[in-house]
Amino acid sequence: MKLSHNYYKINYQEHHLDRVKNQFKLVKSFEGKHDEIQQIMEICF
Repeated sequence: MKLSHNYYKINYQEHHLDRVKNQFKLVKSFEGKHDEIQQIMEICF
């Protein structure tokens, strides 16, 4: 059975779920780092 999606290719049934979990991990890693991220953004832009 071929798995597909209109926007993002998936390789297995729970691929989107794994992507969402990773996105939440990324956001969680940003928590508490607002000042540091802000400084980096000011330097870069």
